[in-house]
Amino acid sequence: FWWGSVFLINVPVTIAGVIASLILIPESRNPAPGKIDYLGVLASVLGLVLLVYGIVQGGDGASWLSAGVLAPALGGLAVLAAFAWYESRIDHPSLDVRLFKNRNLSASVGSIALLFFGMGGVYFFSSFYLQNVRGYSPLMTGVLAVPFAAAQFVMAPRSAGLVERYGARAVGVTGMLMNAVAIGGWAFLSQSSPIWILAVLFFVQGAGLGLAVPAATASVMGALPRERAGAGSALTNTARQVAVALSVAVLGSVLS
Repeated sequence: FWWGSVFLINVPVTIAGVIASLILIPESRNPAPGKIDYLGVLASVLGLVLLVYGIVQGGDGASWLSAGVLAPALGGLAVLAAFAWYESRIDHPSLDVRLFKNRNLSASVGSIALLFFGMGGVYFFSSFYLQNVRGYSPLMTGVLAVPFAAAQFVMAPRSAGLVERYGARAVGVTGMLMNAVAIGGWAFLSQSSPIWILAVLFFVQGAGLGLAVPAATASVMGALPRERAGAGSALTNTARQVAVALSVAVLGSVLS
C-alpha cells in the first residue's frame, strides 16, 4: 500500500463519528461565546514551536548548552509565559488559564498530559527498539503494539462504571500507577528479552490509559458548567497534543 493510505483509514471513522455526534450528543452552547483570540493563538504556536525546536536541536548538536539550543528553548518558554500572562487578562482568551484555579481540573489536565507524554514516548522509543535492536519488520512492530490498543478497547468502556463505584481519583491513580509500572519495565529489557514481556508491558500501559484518561476527562468536564464544555474539551485536547509533541522531541533528542 501507498504509505499515506494509513491516514485514510481514519476518514470513514471520522465520518461515522460526525454522524453519531449529530444524532447522539446533546447541544451545549455558551451564551457569551466572545471573539477569536488571534494574538493568543499566534503566541501559543510560536512559543511551542521554539521550545520543541530547541529540544530537538539538543539532540542534533554537540552540546545541550549551546546557543542554538538554549536560545530557542528559553525564547519559547518566555513566549509561553507571556502568553499565559496575556490570556489571564483578556475577556475572551483562546486558552482560559484562569480555569486552572480549580485544583481538580488542574490535576486532571496534568494527569492527561503525563499519560500522553508516556504514551508518545513509548511508541517512539519502541519503534527503534523493535526494528533496530531486535530486527523486527515494520509490520511485526505494528502487530506487537496491538495489545496496547486492545487493552484500551477493553478497559475504556469500563472506566465510567468503575468511577461511579470507586470515584474518579481512585480509578485515575490506578491507571497512572499501571502506566508507571509499564514504562519502568522498559528499563529491564535487553537484546534477548522474551518478546512476550514487551507485549505484556504494552497491555498494562494500554489498560492504564483506558482507565485513567476517561476518568480524568470526566473530572475536567465535571468541574465546569455545561456552557463551558467547549473550554474543558479544548484543555484536555491541548494537553494531549502538546504532551505527545514534547515526548517525541525530548526522547528523540536524548536518543540522538
